[in-house]
Parts: sequence; structure tokens; C-alpha cells
Amino acid sequence: MENTNSLISVIVPIYNAEQYLEKCIDSIINQTYKNLEIILVNDGSTDNSGAICDEYAKKDSRIKVIHKENGGLSSARNTGLDNANGEYVSFVDSDDWIELDMIETLYDACIANEAEVACGGRYDVYPQSTIVGLCPQKNERISTIEMIKKLFTSVECDCSVCDKLFKRSLFNEIHFPIGQINEDEAIFYNLLEGVKSIALINKPLYNYFHRSSSISTSDFTERKLIYMENAIKIKNFIIEKYPELQREAEVFYATKLFWFLTMIDESSKGARKKFKSLFKEKLRELSKIKNYLSKVNKIKYYLLKTRTYRPIKKFSDRLHKNHI
Repeated sequence: MENTNSLISVIVPIYNAEQYLEKCIDSIINQTYKNLEIILVNDGSTDNSGAICDEYAKKDSRIKVIHKENGGLSSARNTGLDNANGEYVSFVDSDDWIELDMIETLYDACIANEAEVACGGRYDVYPQSTIVGLCPQKNERISTIEMIKKLFTSVECDCSVCDKLFKRSLFNEIHFPIGQINEDEAIFYNLLEGVKSIALINKPLYNYFHRSSSISTSDFTERKLIYMENAIKIKNFIIEKYPELQREAEVFYATKLFWFLTMIDESSKGARKKFKSLFKEKLRELSKIKNYLSKVNKIKYYLLKTRTYRPIKKFSDRLHKNHI
């Protein structure tokens, strides 16, 4: 039974998203769960995004628009949190959209399972296709340790805050790191430390739009060093707080280290040359812990080591693209 007294804040950080913004906002204002506070944070947009936000605020009293100087995704989300009055909070990126029953489904799962966090699945939306992405295998109530195990495998869920619903109080002492990428993973494990139970929902509820110009698909730069820094911090945090998960933490770190190396190897010739010494250093580190890798990644590790990973992957991608 829905408790209509539970206000839910939906935070949307916005920067130059006029092409996608109306679809995003429409998916929120048309939710089956109506008791919403919709916080649109215009993070110094130079296009028509701010005006679009203001027009929507005139039509729906639940919408609160905040215009601020550009500070990045974390800054915009933190501003939203600082102005959120809901008992629960959800995050939607401005180029994405949500299924019309997402908030109600996640909220009902929190209430039914006495959970501080609810996690659904998502659709991965590409310009030419849509597929089901990460999605819990079944509806269930799990502990923090069980959630960490699932996060480490990244099969059912990951550290994205956008396909989840949180008790607002979890963010009382935790905010997103300013000026960083990989901001969700940077705080997610700390968030879980204050959680007793998590509700998983076996249903895609969030539509994640993949743009070819996104950070995750761009060339390797110094900014992406944070991925490895966060992986080290997370591994050490888990071993300290949950020593029974040490092996899982080591497997997680080895997998992240492998992924980090592939990011460099798949970059442009200039980027590979610039980070050549770092690549060699991290490859030596991975050689010492390669037994923590899956069988498939062990094979890929040897391809990286022999410098044949990139040409083989390019050939494989070409075959896939041409449907051969």
C-alpha cells in the first residue's frame, strides 16, 4: 500500500541537454507515483536548457528549478541534494529517461522489504538499438554484503545511482566528489555502509542513452586515472570493513586493473604513447594477480601482454559491425 505522505525527490542535473531534456522531464512528471519533488539543476547551460526548465516549472508545481554556475555533474547533484526535502531521493541524468512506473516500483519495494535502497534494471539505448542491460535476476531482499558481491561481478547491478531509489538520510554525510568522473563508484560503497537491506527488482526501469561522445567512450586522458585510484580505495575499504570479502575484493581489483589497461590499449596512438610507461607498470602489477581474473580475461591478458589485443579486437568489432 502506497504511503502518500512519503515525498520523493527526483534530482536532474542538466548541462546543454536541450535535445534530450523534454523526453527526460516528461518521463518524470508522468510517473504513476505522484508525490514528487522534481529538482531540475541547470548547471550553467549555454543552450536552451534553462528556458525549457522554466517553462516546465510554470506547468507543474512539483518542479523546482535551480540555475547555477557550471560546476559539473557532481556539483549539480550535490546542489539538488542540498535542496531536497523528500524522504527518498532518485537521480535521473538529463539525456536519459525512466519508465513511467519506476518510482512507484522502487518505492513499493523499499516499503515491502524495509529497505533503504531499491535497485532495478535498465535498458541500454543506442542510436540504432535498445537492449536490456544490467538487471537483477529476481525480486529479493539482500544484505549489504550480498549487494557488494553482486556489484563486484557487475552482472545484475553496478554503482550507478540512476536506476535506484535511496533513503535521503544516506546522503547526510556523503556527497559526490567535485570535479571527478567515476563519481558514482567513488561514493557508492560508503553509502552501503549505512544500509541494512537492499531491495532488488527484476525489471528494467531506467533508460540509459549511450552517446558516442560520452566520457566512457572517449580517448584515455589524465582524468581517467581516477578509475584506478577509486578501485584501490574500494579494495582497501572492503578488506578493512568486510574482511570476509577479501578474495572478492582482490578479484574486483584485478578485473578493474585489466579493464584499465584495455582502456589505454584501445585509445589513440598518441594516448598509448603518452601512457606507455603507466601501461607497462600496471601490466607488471596485473601479472602478479592474474589468477584472480576470469578464464576469458586471462586469455585477454595474454593478448594485452603480447600486444595483440587491440588488433584482434578491432578485427572482431569489424566483423560484428558488418554482420559477417
